[in-house]
Amino acid sequence: MHNYKHHTEEDPKKVRIKLSAAEWSKLRKQVWKEQSGRCAECRYWIRLDGDTVFNTAHLAHIKSKGSGGDDSRENVRILCYRCHILKEHFGENG
Repeated sequence: MHNYKHHTEEDPKKVRIKLSAAEWSKLRKQVWKEQSGRCAECRYWIRLDGDTVFNTAHLAHIKSKGSGGDDSRENVRILCYRCHILKEHFGENG
C-alpha cells in the first residue's frame, strides 16, 4: 500500500495516513470481508457494490479526519447508509 503520510499540526511526531482512491477501494473491500458483509453498528447485511447508495457498503472513519483521525485500517469500519448518515450528521456512534 502506498500511504501518504504527513505530520499533524497538533503533534508533529504523530503521522497520519492518507490513502489514494485505489487504496481506499481496496481497504473498503478488505474491511467489508472482515465484517462478513455486515454493518458494524446495526449488523444489517450490505452489498459491497449495491445498485444504489442505500444498499452499498460505506467505509466510514471511526474518528473523523477533522478530529485528528486518518485513513488507517484501525480507524475505519463498514457502515450501512442509515448508520453512516446518523454518525456523520448527528454524531451518533452506537
